[in-house]
Amino acid sequence: MREPSLFALGAGGSVAGTVGTTLVLIAPPPSLLVAAAVAVAVFPAATAVTMRLSTPDRIERFQSLPAQVPVVVAPVILTAAVVTVHYGLAGSGRAVFWPGMIGVGVAFVGAVSVLHAAERRYARRVEAESDVRVVLPDPSADGPGTRWQLVGVVAGGVAVALFLLNAVLGDGPDVTWLFAALGGLVPTLTAWHRSELVVLDAGLKQGVSIRPWSDFESYEITDDELVIRDDSWFPQQYAIPRGEIDDEDAAVAALSRYLAEKE
Repeated sequence: MREPSLFALGAGGSVAGTVGTTLVLIAPPPSLLVAAAVAVAVFPAATAVTMRLSTPDRIERFQSLPAQVPVVVAPVILTAAVVTVHYGLAGSGRAVFWPGMIGVGVAFVGAVSVLHAAERRYARRVEAESDVRVVLPDPSADGPGTRWQLVGVVAGGVAVALFLLNAVLGDGPDVTWLFAALGGLVPTLTAWHRSELVVLDAGLKQGVSIRPWSDFESYEITDDELVIRDDSWFPQQYAIPRGEIDDEDAAVAALSRYLAEKE
């Protein structure tokens, strides 16, 4: 899906989820059917308006932190409001958890789609404008880390399946299984993010994410691997088998433009 369509659908979902959750939370609330109908009607309208107003520059603007903050914070505020009303933390409680969390979920997926579209748009432009473009193989495709990623994906699938079974066959969805399912999705999404590395002027690209060279410390050539080390608070390294690199000279020449070689 192209960035404008993904961005518009994400914005539509975010608005529709916010409207639906707000209707569930107001007192006295309308029926759930009315709230759902309004949210469904809002979604195509918000999507169409966003699609009409979207430009590449406006989409890419959501790469900036000031633009990202309200997109990320909105679902968090909605979640806090649902919990407050449901458990009566600020007065008498009302059973709004599951209809409210459905709306929060829609708003959250919409927010993620908006940010993902902005990230993809930025990566596409930066890669097109880069004077340097050297592709390196995915460093996580082999090795012992792959086994644990597979275990994480299986565990995530089991958690989601148990949540759905509990919702369908049990007395109803349980909050514990909800958080287990959400936690189980993390390794699955991490595995999907794996992809080849691309050396660009602006930084190192993996998937649709571009990390600037200021995040990295150095590179090193060992007997078997080309290692790229970062300089973040939680250091990691990309260890790429030299035998899998198509043009090692080009890769080293590109990295040497931005990083120092570790002796």
